[in-house]
Amino acid sequence: MDSERDSHAPPDDIARDAIRETFDWSETDPSNAVVKLVAADLNRDPLDIESLYERVDPDALDAIVTTTGTDTDRSTVTVSFTYADRFVTVDATGTVVVRPVDVG
Repeated sequence: MDSERDSHAPPDDIARDAIRETFDWSETDPSNAVVKLVAADLNRDPLDIESLYERVDPDALDAIVTTTGTDTDRSTVTVSFTYADRFVTVDATGTVVVRPVDVG
């Protein structure tokens, strides 16, 4: 997995870049990747942040971004939502982007 600050992320009120990490969905479930990355961004233990289930169905998230099929171009599947005061984007290529929610 690769991790970097996203220098192309839109600016936000606290003027810091988003965190972007690429996962291999055959090794890590998307829902677990989201919790891990959000917790890291908040500098908190994953068990100390709100349950992902309060925002999205983890099983549905996993199914949507890991679905294979001949009629769908997987590179175009993207899911975005807010979770633990973060704006999260997950895509089928394995990329998760986390940035603070713009409160302005």
